[in-house]
Amino acid sequence: MAEQPPAGVRAAFGVAAAPVRRLPSGGSCWQADGVVLKPGQDPVAASWLAEVSADLSGPDFRVPRPVRAAGGAWVVDGWAAWTAVAGEPAPVEHWPRLIEVSRAFHAAVAGIPLPAWVARRRDRWAVADRAVWEAAEVEVAPELADLVAALRAVTRPVRRPEQFVHGDLAGNVLFAAGYRPAVIDLSPIWRPPGYALAIAAVDVLTWSGAAPSILDALADEDDLDQLLVRALTWRLVTESLGRPDARGRQEVRRAHLPVVDLVLSRAHGRHPGG
Repeated sequence: MAEQPPAGVRAAFGVAAAPVRRLPSGGSCWQADGVVLKPGQDPVAASWLAEVSADLSGPDFRVPRPVRAAGGAWVVDGWAAWTAVAGEPAPVEHWPRLIEVSRAFHAAVAGIPLPAWVARRRDRWAVADRAVWEAAEVEVAPELADLVAALRAVTRPVRRPEQFVHGDLAGNVLFAAGYRPAVIDLSPIWRPPGYALAIAAVDVLTWSGAAPSILDALADEDDLDQLLVRALTWRLVTESLGRPDARGRQEVRRAHLPVVDLVLSRAHGRHPGG
């Protein structure tokens, strides 16, 4: 189990006396009163995200607000704090609403300039992103290499304006009765906004048992099939980089293989049911 936030961190964010509990779906995040504490934060990136989120709003979505520590810092010893928001992810049940939220969110952040720290990222998600969009070299595990090669063979240019895009929407839009959907855990990349929905579609097709018909709701997205090719390649490369054991990579292969077949069929102009 991930370690609890240290007493000094809790005190800095004003929750020293509050009991803490690990969020069941929040990875290594902890909640104390109405504050969510998140570890492992790069001070530059986390401070930038806090500044972006502080005043971000829209009629169709909400975002958690960052919490400043005593003294005004956004990050203390690698921990950042955010207000807790109600809701649960339900990307299949709320798929049409998730599409609306994505479009509203990306319209709201469209003018945000690319920060310098993005180019310095070396985590597996950033490495995979450059491999997909910039043809950077990356070694893919043997269990997944043929799938990635097949997708790369049908990759074609996409020339759409790029902007700040949330790269992990499917599990990070929370739905709750009586509230606007909450967009949490912003994962910034700079790509066409439709790419966010392509990644979300790949994720719910792979891991949530969604039917291929969910793609019908995205029929008006420009270059959808090529965005799906890139989104699926990206997920496979991130899994290749993040799964050290062959058994885990075989599980990834089995889960993704039907989606690879679907996306390849679409890339070749054979849309199931079309």
